[in-house]
Amino acid sequence: FSCTNYYSLGIFFFLYTHDTSILFRNFFCQTTLCAFSDTVKFTLPNDVTILKGLNKKEKGIMPYTQILYHIVFSTKKRERTLKFENQEELFKYIWGTIKNKKSHLYRINGFEDHLHILSSLHPTICLSNFIKDIKVSSSIWIKKNNIFPFFESWQEGYAAFTCSYEDKENLIKYIMSQKEHHRNVSFREELINLYKDAGIEYNEKYLF
Repeated sequence: FSCTNYYSLGIFFFLYTHDTSILFRNFFCQTTLCAFSDTVKFTLPNDVTILKGLNKKEKGIMPYTQILYHIVFSTKKRERTLKFENQEELFKYIWGTIKNKKSHLYRINGFEDHLHILSSLHPTICLSNFIKDIKVSSSIWIKKNNIFPFFESWQEGYAAFTCSYEDKENLIKYIMSQKEHHRNVSFREELINLYKDAGIEYNEKYLF
């Protein structure tokens, strides 16, 4: 099996040998696979998910993963209902939700009309379900505790960007500085810049 370079964006590659299957989930990175024999040798960046399928004779091998997502979503109609004085309580609640999903929250912050979440994602969890559960449970919790009296709901949809482990610290700093960042940049401008940086085509008609 000759060495081959694969460039992919959120695409699954299935590669089979006579007794082993490897699933590579590679976002925004280059992966080099090197000669297959009875063992697998590879050189991979840290943001690649590797799931090794076992044949019936193999036992006790666990998958090793590193999947980081920068997730952004807003309040309904982008209304500024998330008042700063109660945001920490909301962040703690969402942290608990993410922890229950066997994922790790690296940073959560936002402004009065949207949130930023940097989190790992457990390989058994679908991204859309992950975000849906965060939205649904936090919306119920907000209304039950009345910490944001004018909060109606979260806006439908979300933005999610994969990121490499090497970029984690820079993203944490970016998310931490949201209040300062939005003194000069609107949420609309921020979202458009994130789309452009990720190479995502968008229709401004559906941004707001």
